[in-house]
Amino acid sequence: MALFLSLLLIFMFPSCNADNPPSPGYYPSSTIGSIGFNQGFRNLWGPEHQNVDQGSLKIWLDTSSGSGFKSLNSYQSGYFGTAVKLQSGYTAGVITSFYLSNNEEYPGYHDEIDIEFLGTTPDKPYVLQTNVFIRGSGDGNIIGREMRFHLWFDPTQDFHNYAILWNPSEIIFFVDDVPIRRYPRKSDATFPLRPMWVYGSIWDASSWATEGGMYKADYRYQPFIGRYSNFKLGGCTSDGPSSCNPPSGSPSGSSGLSQQQYTAMEWVQRNYKTETPNCNYFKFVDEDDEDVTSTIRSNTRASNGVTVEDFNELRRRLYDVENEHDDYGRRLRMVENILKAMVYLIMVFMNGIWELGMFEMFEMNGTGFEMFEMNVGDVSEHCPVRLYDQNKDHVYSIPAE
Repeated sequence: MALFLSLLLIFMFPSCNADNPPSPGYYPSSTIGSIGFNQGFRNLWGPEHQNVDQGSLKIWLDTSSGSGFKSLNSYQSGYFGTAVKLQSGYTAGVITSFYLSNNEEYPGYHDEIDIEFLGTTPDKPYVLQTNVFIRGSGDGNIIGREMRFHLWFDPTQDFHNYAILWNPSEIIFFVDDVPIRRYPRKSDATFPLRPMWVYGSIWDASSWATEGGMYKADYRYQPFIGRYSNFKLGGCTSDGPSSCNPPSGSPSGSSGLSQQQYTAMEWVQRNYKTETPNCNYFKFVDEDDEDVTSTIRSNTRASNGVTVEDFNELRRRLYDVENEHDDYGRRLRMVENILKAMVYLIMVFMNGIWELGMFEMFEMNGTGFEMFEMNVGDVSEHCPVRLYDQNKDHVYSIPAE
């Protein structure tokens, strides 16, 4: 009887980690012709760490340098893909990437759409990190959306195709033509609209890449190699005709995905999406002596409809703590503004923008209130929103440890 029930459960609830995703039914890469590296790209840095052979590219990282490449043209929209084969063994701390960016055009205020392979230790799989990153690091209004995945295959054994589709209405990430993530345009403030170039690189990101920086790049295993082939650049260049039609990721030619594609994407997200361990630390700093008077640790995940104005309002409320030099008055203002922020977030929740998770106040001691933590529930597929302010006499943030 027990055996019968076990078999019944297996048939009723099959393993969630099946070998392969359902067929998406549509293969956008087949609509874009392949090109060799030199037809669409050039070296950007580390030329001595690049090798082109019959249109394919090998780049590597060692103690002297990594390497990067860049497209010959900038694009307003398009389908951008490449096949990548990753190095096996110990690759912790090393990032191999393929992405869109306008960092050189807008330094400190740039947009970016990333596919990043986070290096790992031999006993654990690679992490594929996707990110949509808007308006750079210099203006106090970074908006970043990360989502991480494991893969249903070993990316070190063979080449697999990875692609970014970017048009005015959406961004879709593909692995072997299977959509793994769709990022729709909800507002101009949370969607990249300026022209971008296509890049690839390999570099040392030991401070955060592998389990939050727990494992660093170990150059006893150098060189770390990334291999690229089957490049695809199909889209509208920034200096092209206005009549250029941006590509679509669905068979209908419209925005969105077909039902079959959504089914495949849901399978990937259900079975291979991983948590994105990313918190922001907001510190209140005294203007004179830079003593840290309070830290807010927030784990926020954006929902559809969140705007920059919402975050600016929250930040403005938090700024009220500054410039209170009287110890008692400063701490009293701090508690007051914390309560204001709480009320604000509750109001936001009531408006359906965020799902309020939990507020926890702690470390009350003889000198007064020192710290509080707020967690806002994950109400969408997008990952933590980042707010940065580089002015150290105000509020600034530190990436998660």
